Parts: sequence; C-alpha cells; structure tokens
Amino acid sequence: MKKVWALLLLLALLLTGCAPAHPGPPSIPEPMDVSAALTLTLHRDGRDYGPYTMLTPDYNLTQAKDAPLAPAEAPGEAAEWITVAQGQRSWTVYPGSPMTVLAEGTEADGYYASQASYSSIRLAFDALENICLGRVHFACAGGGEEALREYVQTALPAHFAQFSPGSGFSCRDYAPLSVNLELEKSGLVEGTIRFAATAGEEFYPYSLSGQVSEGTGAYAGKVIVKTQVVLERHTDGCWYAVPADEAYYVNIRELYPPSDEAYLDPTAAEGASAYLDTLAEYVGAREAGDDLQTLVDLADRFCRSLLAIPMSGRLDFDLKLFCTREAMGLVGMRYLKNIDLNRRADTLTGSLTDSVVFDAAVIQGDAAMVYHSRIQLYFQRDETGAWRIADVTIPYAGQ
Repeated sequence: MKKVWALLLLLALLLTGCAPAHPGPPSIPEPMDVSAALTLTLHRDGRDYGPYTMLTPDYNLTQAKDAPLAPAEAPGEAAEWITVAQGQRSWTVYPGSPMTVLAEGTEADGYYASQASYSSIRLAFDALENICLGRVHFACAGGGEEALREYVQTALPAHFAQFSPGSGFSCRDYAPLSVNLELEKSGLVEGTIRFAATAGEEFYPYSLSGQVSEGTGAYAGKVIVKTQVVLERHTDGCWYAVPADEAYYVNIRELYPPSDEAYLDPTAAEGASAYLDTLAEYVGAREAGDDLQTLVDLADRFCRSLLAIPMSGRLDFDLKLFCTREAMGLVGMRYLKNIDLNRRADTLTGSLTDSVVFDAAVIQGDAAMVYHSRIQLYFQRDETGAWRIADVTIPYAGQ
C-alpha cells in the first residue's frame, strides 16, 4: 500500500509540474581578479630591469612582504636589490642573511629583517623576466635560410642581452656556429642551429632538453647548444619563433575525430553551449583600453571557449570573435583547431567551473601578452582601440 501511495504521489507531482526540476547548467566563475598582482624590478649597476607583472604572487615574495621578523638598520651598499610593488605599497628586498626588507606605503613602514631567501626571490624574478621578455621576433626581408641566419647571428644574442646579469636564462660570450635549413613552406621555416656561449650550470631552457654539451678546443669552458628552431613569418614582415612541436602537430593530415557524444554529460554540454552564447555580447560590450583586468578577462573567456566548444559539440563556433583575421591562419591557432577543438580538451581546466589562473602579463603600447604555463596569448589593439588575440603559442604542444 505504501508503494502505491508513493507512485500516486509521484504521478501527481509530474502532472502538476511540481516534479524535481532538471538541474540547470553549472555557474561559471568570474575571471581571476588581478588586484593582487605584483610588479617586480631588479636594480643592478645603475640599471633597472623591469618592471614585470606577476599575476599570481610567488610564496617567497609573499613571505618577504608579509612576514618581517624584527626592525632592522638600513643596509649598506648592495650589488643588487629587488623592488616588489602592489598598488601604492612597495617592499625593497636586499641580499643578506637575514634579508633586509624596506616597507613603504604600508601600515608599518621601515626596515625589517626577514628570513625569506633572497636567492629564491631572485629565481622568481628570473622566471618572471623570461616570461615577460617573450619570444624572439625580428625583421628580415630574405627567405628561410636568411631568416635562420639572422636569428642565430643577431636576434638570439640580442634577446639574451635583455636579461639581467646573473639570470639562468642568459649567457655571455655568445658565438654563432652553424645553421641547417630543414624545411621551408608557406611562411614557415624549420632548421637546426648551433651556438657557443659561457653560461651557468643550468642554462634554461636548453639544459632541460639535453641540448647542451661541453665545448672543446677553441670553445673549452663554454657550452655548445644545438637546438631546433621554427620561425613563422607574419604580415608585418617579422619572423616569430614558435614551439617546434606545435609546428609538427599542425601538419598532421589526419584530424582527431570529434568527441563521441555518448561520453558527454548532457548537462555539461548544455552549460557549455549556454556559455558560448554569452561570448558575443561580452565581446561586443567590452571597453577599449589597456587595462590589465580587461586583458585577463578576455584571455579567460577565450580559454574557456576552447573547452566549451568540444563539450557542446559546436565545432563550428567562430573564434574570430576573439581573434584577428591573420591569427586564424597562424600555426598556433591551427594547432588548437587540429588537436584541441576536435576533442574534449583540457588545455587549462578540466571543467568550466574551475578557475583559470594566469601567471603573468605584459602590456607594451598596442601589444600585450597574457601568460599561462600551457598557453600564451598575444594581443594587438585594433583600429577601434579594443584588444584582439593576434597569435597563440602552446609551449608543450603534443604533450
């Protein structure tokens, strides 16, 4: 009898429209707030390196500015020091053990002793500097082999020269050795270069890939680097370095098949489709300007779209909503379309409800870059003053 009453009650609920509602699409979190961003500047030998913007503060930097131990005297002369700024507040850190920190614009200005490691803070600065200096690009009117020679003889050493002294991403006594052109087609050049240089024990990123060997003979005491280089020519006449794996995968003839709808959660697909429907209004309503938050917001929505497109099954969604016309034909975007958009991607998050956290950003006039360890988005201001994605690079393509 109880079972009969339960069935009758369920039937009544269905007939009266009081049945439990179908769960709606998940709510999408707002893009990350950049108000906590830090800017770092290194001072050495009368020259400033930076400032560079870090969107997600490093633990050692947080420890240096938030946990002074005791009042201290002003330090004497230092070979170098680093200034960390957040809005109107700043902390200047000086080498030593314990390290000395000068707080300014805070509730308790003055010099403090801190157990934070200066070497760890310097490593954080070096990594941020490497991100913010960006990829190598240069002008060259010649063809593929000329571009490779210009890269190894001029552009690459000029790039190294921008780094602060002592950076593990730089070197001294640079000497180009050889160029080997391997492929040239449709504005894309691939080849192998070799150069010699004096570098530290860890010469990033070359040492991570096993591309470094010890020099001999005239190059004793130096390292010999042999590495593959891929360059892409843009309509501005400049050549831009792109990840070698990215160029390889973009030329795969067989595209990955679309996601099997049987494995997609209908509710997730509904949420992904609803999210895509919000993007045109957002992009149309965005304000022109060089505001850091505006760039991060745009980067967030673009990256979420890379997940929403395969989840929703709407593979025809037009990414030109975000991008310049040229960007759609460049290697980075072609890679995304080939590898990520034809399947359920997890480029940055496994779920639309997870936050996308970017690490750094650079704004230089009408150009900008927003950085995540797995994708870098390069922006250009258009004729209306609005930012548009001009290129994309995926440093770990194919992994």
